[in-house]
Amino acid sequence: MNIKSLTALAIIACSIHQAVAQTSFSNGVNSIEFSGLLSGIYKQRFLDASNPNNHIGNVISNPLNQKKNVFSLSTARFNIQGTKGTQWTYRMQLDLAQIGYTSGSGEFPALLDAWMAYKPIPSLKVTLGYQKVPYSANCNASLETQPYWQRAEITRGGIFSRRDMGITIKKSFVGERINVYGGVYSGLGEYIMTTTSGGDNDQNGKLEYMGRIDFSTAKLNYNDIYDVHNTQQPLLNIGLNARYVERSKSYNGLVDYDLKIVNGKKRTLGADLAFAYKGFSAQAEIHQLRVQPNGSDTSRLQGANTDHFNAGGMLVEVNYYNRKLKSGVYVRYDNFIPNDLIKDNQEQTLSFGYNYFLKGTKSMFKLQYLDRLDKKNTLLLRTNDEIRVGWQVAF
Repeated sequence: MNIKSLTALAIIACSIHQAVAQTSFSNGVNSIEFSGLLSGIYKQRFLDASNPNNHIGNVISNPLNQKKNVFSLSTARFNIQGTKGTQWTYRMQLDLAQIGYTSGSGEFPALLDAWMAYKPIPSLKVTLGYQKVPYSANCNASLETQPYWQRAEITRGGIFSRRDMGITIKKSFVGERINVYGGVYSGLGEYIMTTTSGGDNDQNGKLEYMGRIDFSTAKLNYNDIYDVHNTQQPLLNIGLNARYVERSKSYNGLVDYDLKIVNGKKRTLGADLAFAYKGFSAQAEIHQLRVQPNGSDTSRLQGANTDHFNAGGMLVEVNYYNRKLKSGVYVRYDNFIPNDLIKDNQEQTLSFGYNYFLKGTKSMFKLQYLDRLDKKNTLLLRTNDEIRVGWQVAF
């Protein structure tokens, strides 16, 4: 990235951070709030001319091809949320930067939320509609509170959905230190809201089932990636979750690994851990998929004497936040294996990042460098190092 690009980015950031605001109205019984999120980003890939596997997207390309170096509007989100009386809440959120795209992207969908929730008692909540599903702490953390521009491969939303249409029941205990979730969903994830599915299930009419439980030493917010509260007592959270779905139709070619919707049975198990203490924080997650394919998808079994294959990955992240410097730094390791029947196809990435909080996360600079640790492996999709830098403003 050249000096002119950095200067332009800085001018944009300084000119818009003063506009940070939030608008809400209330009549004492009902309330409604309007907010949004804008973020611009510059992405540059570092292509190695000696690398035989220089991928641009999924296409092997000339190593001198730099067409992925680009300024882009990462998000342009508009959010409406509110309350109806004391027991009902609702939320509708769109990302205008994605309007016109029909992809069922798990990381950047066009429709993020369209749900209503009912709380008959304070510790019980029932959510109906299009929503984040109760699986994975990292998947449930909001983009605007993330220190990085791109999540770990396993939690980006290309392996399993982050949102779906359905119903979630949450029951909390001990001041929300223990939370139990259960839900049933379409099983099509973000594709349920695109022309890919047309809003219809496949012919078997089966749904996806999920459950999660987490335990914490204090009430935990998934969005607290950095310890911005400078927690004085060590905080520890442990989460366990599972999901199961059977499909009779696959949507191959829509997502890189063709694992999001598989013709057959898919069981996913995961665990996550979070820690925070005096500005230091850490997160770790592991997810394992057992896929039993049907029909033409049985080619994934690689001719082995088995009816299933396994996939999965993990992430480990360590962060430090300094209030006086309004800054945060982090390092993250993540890996992913798309199919354990194929040798030497583990993708590994080491990410480094820096954040400057001009006005908290409401006006925030993000820099992320992704170091691909398996650059020479021709079996992998992602082998090029990359830098992403930009600014986000919430209003």
